[in-house]
Parts: sequence; C-alpha cells; structure tokens
Amino acid sequence: MSENEKIERIENMPYGVEGEAEFEEKVRQDASMDVGERDEDEASKKQAERVLKAIEMLIDSDEKIIAVAKKMRRRVMMAADDADEPTLDEKTLYMRTGAEIIAHYANRASISGGVSGLPAMLPGIGSLIGFVGTAAVDVVYMLKFEVEMSLALFWLAGLDIAQERIRKLAVMIVTVVSADILKNKKGDVDAVSLVEAAFWGYSVRQLSRHLITRISGILVVSLSRQLVRTLPVLGIVVGATVNKVMLRRTGNACLDALWVHRNTINVHDDGQTTEQAGSDVVYDAEFLD
Repeated sequence: MSENEKIERIENMPYGVEGEAEFEEKVRQDASMDVGERDEDEASKKQAERVLKAIEMLIDSDEKIIAVAKKMRRRVMMAADDADEPTLDEKTLYMRTGAEIIAHYANRASISGGVSGLPAMLPGIGSLIGFVGTAAVDVVYMLKFEVEMSLALFWLAGLDIAQERIRKLAVMIVTVVSADILKNKKGDVDAVSLVEAAFWGYSVRQLSRHLITRISGILVVSLSRQLVRTLPVLGIVVGATVNKVMLRRTGNACLDALWVHRNTINVHDDGQTTEQAGSDVVYDAEFLD
C-alpha cells in the first residue's frame, strides 16, 4: 500500500477509530452486525452530531465567557483584600477563581435542569426540540453550561479559547468526565487517569471523532434515566439537583487537570501539539472505560 493510500485510509476511518488494528476490528464488528444494528449505530452517531451542533449554537460568545471569568477573579481578589490576606499566589488565585466559575455555571445548569420539563420557559426550545428531540434537550443544556464553564477555566489557565483545538479540548474534557460520572454511581473521577488521558495530545481531527463517541455514550446513559423527570414537581427537583451536582463534579475535575496541563498545551500553526510535531504516533484516549 502506497503512502497516499495509507493517508486516505486513515482519513476515512470511522468515528472513534484511530489505528490500523482498531480499523480491522471495527470492520470485523461491522461485518457481524445485522442491518438493524448498523442502522441503530448510525442513528446514534447522527443524534450525537446534532447534539454537538446544538451545543455549539447555544454557547455564549468568547467575550461573555471571558467576562464571567474576569468577574469571578475580581471577586476573589476583592474578598482576599477585604480579609486583609497577603497577595494570593498563582495557584491559590487560580483555584479560588475556578471554584467561583464552577459555582456560577452550576447554578445556571440547576435552573435549566429544573425548567427542562417546562418547555415554554426556555427560549428557542421549540426549534431545539425539533432539531435534537425532546429527550435530548436536557443533555444539550447540561453540556452547554459544562462547555461554557470549561472554556472559562481554560481561559483562566492562560489558554487561547479562540483556537479551534483548545475549544475542542474544552468540550472533550467535560464530555469525558461527564460520561465517567454517569457510568460511576459514586460520581467519583480518577484525577490521575484524567491527567494522563491521551486526548490532551490529540489533533483537531482526532478530538472531533472522539467527541461524537463520547456524546453518544452520554446520550445513552442520560436518556435511560429520563423517566423520573417526566413526573410533575419531582422531575423539576431531580433535574435541578442532578445538573448542579454534575456541573460541580465535572468542574472540579477539569480545574485540577488543567492546573497540571496549563503549561504543556502548546498549539502549532498546523494544529499539532509540541509532542505531535515531533512524532507521527497516534494514541487512543481510554479514560476509565
């Protein structure tokens, strides 16, 4: 096989598949699937793509997100000044500001979770339901606030959130953490695994592929737990509580991981990281699977 054929083969690999061995395994799996299973798998990917597109349409502008981060940083500095604390060191300022950012978006997610059962109270809800379906609306709003929170934390860590790869990383980290929290009844996140996950070195193309896989997983688990939210009053309370707790757990995991990676995420003009610029090796990101 020529080099051009290899490149074309890699570019045409399906979502979530990054290497030759995985590709061959995927081909074997597809061959063993019946038509119904393949149609269901394709439908799941398309739903995840619609959810991701809806999130991208709904998230606030970079200016608004940065304004929130700056406001929270000023609040922390003013509180320290009022308490006559000495000048805050870099890590203390980062952690306290991050906690304020997380609380801000957790409260917003709580409101959306509480009213997701009352469509008339959410602007543009009719169009959104028509695009992603009623059952996925709450997932869209939850991820919207998680992504906004993540972008604010990335900016706080000194990263340029206007960069496409940084934005993809911001979405990737919350979907990875959210998927793990949903699968884990205790809601615990292994910080070491998150820090060491290979997705920090992924290119834009690789991140895009894995995002679809992660969002598909979130949809499967979230939609299987939607029954209680259809109940009057109880559904509102549960939705508000679940979203707030989810945002806090996700935010805390992101905050810690970003502190470790803040000085190692360097993007070249071609979209590669420093590590990838010196190597063509592609690593898969398996996080607590």
